[in-house]
Formats: sequence, C-alpha cells, structure tokens
Amino acid sequence: MRLFEELENRGLKPNIVTYNTVINHICKSNNVDEAKELFDSLPSKESQPDTQTFTLMINGLITKGMLKKSEDLFTKMVENGLTPDDITYNTMVILWTSHILDSFVFNLIRLTLRLTHEGVIDSKDIVLDVGALLHLIESPLVIKVRVDRSSGRKSGRSLDIVPDAD
Repeated sequence: MRLFEELENRGLKPNIVTYNTVINHICKSNNVDEAKELFDSLPSKESQPDTQTFTLMINGLITKGMLKKSEDLFTKMVENGLTPDDITYNTMVILWTSHILDSFVFNLIRLTLRLTHEGVIDSKDIVLDVGALLHLIESPLVIKVRVDRSSGRKSGRSLDIVPDAD
C-alpha cells in the first residue's frame, strides 16, 4: 500500500490497470484479505472495479477455498452491470469444480472403503475413473480399491492411485 501513497505524494493517480496488477500480485502472494481490502476501497479512490478486477478477486477467493464469498462477489459483479467474460466463467467453473471434485473424490473413496469393510459391496476390485468424472484431469487417474478376501477378513484393503493406461 506504500506504493499508492508514494504515487499520490508525487501527484500521480493510479488507474484500474495499476490496481488490477497490484490485486493480482497480492492474491498470488496468498494475501487475499489484503487484496479484498484494496478491492473494497477502490470506489473511495474514485476508481471502479472492472470485469478483470472482479475476476482477479474471485480467483483469489476461490483459490483460498472461500467459495461463498466468490459467489457473492460474482453476484455483485453482475448487479453492478458488469458482464462476466470467458476468463471469469472459466475461473468460476474450473476452480469451483476442482474444489468440488476434491471433496467428492475424498467422500467417494471414504464411502467405498466403508461399504466394502461392512460387506455391503462384495467386489474384489472396485475401479473409479476419476478422469471421467468431469474431464478435468489432463492425465486421468484410476483409483483402485482392493479388498483382500483370501484371508476371510474384511479389513485387508489397500488403495492404489495410478495413471490410466488408456
């Protein structure tokens, strides 16, 4: 923020491109709260956030797992009359989906292991093709859950995550 004070002391007024550059840098430095403070202060600096400003801030919030705040900011962007562009939509879809996918895969593996352990699933080899779930992973992974039934115990299980050979 000293940068802006120095610019103002020299009689220079930062434009939205300058603010976007700084917000992007602050977000990438993992200081999303500081970036949000600067974002929120823009109207008081007689500078209005544009589509890129909103997109940068949405990206920072999603990256930090602040999905509700990113959704609220997206709504505010549209309410302010700004039109989301391809980058905005891609940011929302890709980052949101990656968070949802992480949670979904974790819960799916946990459920599969539990059901196998409880004997609900009577399969020796369960294969989940994660790459097919949303076509998000460049090199699809196959998650294999194996249950060792030869010992007669349900507790002998392993989890292998390997690149798909296809």
